[in-house]
Amino acid sequence: MSKSFVYDVVAHFSVHDVVALVTYGLFRLLRTSSKEMLLSAVREANALRVYKFKYIESLLVPRNTRDESPVYPRNASLLDISYRKRELTEYDELV
Repeated sequence: MSKSFVYDVVAHFSVHDVVALVTYGLFRLLRTSSKEMLLSAVREANALRVYKFKYIESLLVPRNTRDESPVYPRNASLLDISYRKRELTEYDELV
């Protein structure tokens, strides 16, 4: 996507439209987050000088971890490691 395309799209929105969209997004976040959490996220973004709604949203909306690939060792036999159960008193000797 070229910069000129982005500028052309943004030029069609008035400041009022942008404020309305962000306000709608913030109220939508209030449905799933507490007011205190939302204000904390806004304060953090402001302190970092990040003025994007997506950043605030990323702080409050948990990512879907199901899409991420799980990590497995190359040697699958490492998953079958067992150990001898020991009493905690055995560890006292090591201290």
